[in-house]
Amino acid sequence: MTPHPPLLSATGLTITADVGGRPRRLAGELDFTIARGAALGVVGESGSGKSMTLRSLVGLLPSGVRADGEVRLDGLQLIGLPERRLRTVRGERISLLLQDPFTMLNPLQRVGVTLRESLAPEIRSDRAASREETTRRLAEVGLDPTVADDYPFQLSGGMRQRVAIAAALGRDPDLLLADEPTTALDPSSQADVLNLLGRLRESRGMSLILVTHDLDVAFGACDDVVVMYAGAVLESAPAGTLATRPRHPYTLGLLRSRVPRDRYLAELTSIPGSVPAADAVRHTCPFSDRCSWHAGPCRETRPTLSPVGAGHLTACTRVADIGAELDAMLADRDDAGETRAEDAGRPDDLVVVGELRKTFRSRPLVGPGRSTTALDGVSFRIREGESLGLLGESGSGKSTIARILLGLETADSGEIRFGRGHRPAVQVVFQDPYSSLNPSLTVGACLREAIRHRVPHRRDRPVPAEADLLALVGLPAGYASRRPPALSGGERQRVAIARAIATDPDLLICDEPVAALDVSVQAQILELFRDLRRERKIAMLFITHDLAVARQMTERVVVLHRGQVVESGETAGVLTEPEHWYTKRLVTSTPGGR
Repeated sequence: MTPHPPLLSATGLTITADVGGRPRRLAGELDFTIARGAALGVVGESGSGKSMTLRSLVGLLPSGVRADGEVRLDGLQLIGLPERRLRTVRGERISLLLQDPFTMLNPLQRVGVTLRESLAPEIRSDRAASREETTRRLAEVGLDPTVADDYPFQLSGGMRQRVAIAAALGRDPDLLLADEPTTALDPSSQADVLNLLGRLRESRGMSLILVTHDLDVAFGACDDVVVMYAGAVLESAPAGTLATRPRHPYTLGLLRSRVPRDRYLAELTSIPGSVPAADAVRHTCPFSDRCSWHAGPCRETRPTLSPVGAGHLTACTRVADIGAELDAMLADRDDAGETRAEDAGRPDDLVVVGELRKTFRSRPLVGPGRSTTALDGVSFRIREGESLGLLGESGSGKSTIARILLGLETADSGEIRFGRGHRPAVQVVFQDPYSSLNPSLTVGACLREAIRHRVPHRRDRPVPAEADLLALVGLPAGYASRRPPALSGGERQRVAIARAIATDPDLLICDEPVAALDVSVQAQILELFRDLRRERKIAMLFITHDLAVARQMTERVVVLHRGQVVESGETAGVLTEPEHWYTKRLVTSTPGGR
């Protein structure tokens, strides 16, 4: 992929798990390289083997999972290297940065202590030197020295990730492995972290392998991109080439599934089906069951990566026959878009929020308390059947509003009025469906529990059966006997949506419901929300930091900054021609502009 001598190269890398005494392949025969100072992106749906591949490079696979093949770092073979030797590689030569900084930061330990522990022993043992180096490291990631005295919970998500980056770079590694480091961040924080990684890479001459399900992030931050699927590499190319001329149907499917920020699409595209187990497709084209162009040979042999251009490899055996169709379909998607027809007339107000204020006060055992103003005079209205978007960075007050509407928090002052003369039925769909579902309950038990709490004034509507609710969210009736751990992320979110609508709500609060999902699954869930609104006339309060999602899912938006409404209006107008400086910053911070 690059003419320069590689810093790290993988040849025939295979990852296998011992399941019931039998080996099961999780990823197989992976080949890739990364040059010193270069950035390599790794993209693909959940279950493709991205994170497992990343961890195999530093010997951090779970118990019962092993890696075979060749991984060389400046000529040193890492696979099979004794643990004692690997410990000298981790941190000093290769470092790992995870998606959630809370997994890297001790919540009971001040930031300064965490950073000192990440430094080389000779610096760590000198109190003055370690204090000076900690200050320098914080400044390098754009943080004030006083942050060293804070605990992780006192920092925003973007600040925590900056601290995690500083800790990961404590011993000045040659290669940083970053696993979804910006997935949960708002646009401004995401842009800041990506820019920071780019500056650090350039100033240090450091290499970067970035795992992400956001293709725009990969295209903007990386020189080359590898596309993984079911434990295999299906395509690799320079970022610009892959974004404009994919040579594999799966890559095209990912590109067509992206949600555009600059225009509304009447129908969002997704890849039907789901990622198969790597072991089940080890002798065929892994994507053949989901591919519109598959032919007999696709299911008879395992295709290998072959060159189709400068630094461009694909594992599609039919690329010569279908290349023109791939180009045409990508062009059709990029040209698609339409102006959304406005509803005739103005529906009645369902909820009116006026001058809402909320301050949180901490009471530590030692030292002075802190006061944080979450809401400072917030006003807006939600009309019957409409979808209103709440936009803003972490800490802007979005989730506090949701909790107040749900009755989980009490406002200090202000009012909430209901247009129908009674409180509307409100339900919520959270960002992480796994945390919101009881893992010990079957899907059917979860739905039955929700049905029992159905809204009393819905006597005119029949009580739904479990199978009806599952069908409504696109799941087979047999899923009623399954438990959440046996489901994929998209399937769990569908169950969470089914549970929410089981009570027949007037208002559905969606709190970042697709932020953690793959691009194709995200499109499926967004289409599901659209269908539910059309069929059941449910109003939605859609909380998101993704402006592309807001464009597709809302008629109006309210932009929050530090607990205040700084801009509001029709979605298309606010996102196309923002007036407030903060909204402009959100718009320009979105990777790739989408």
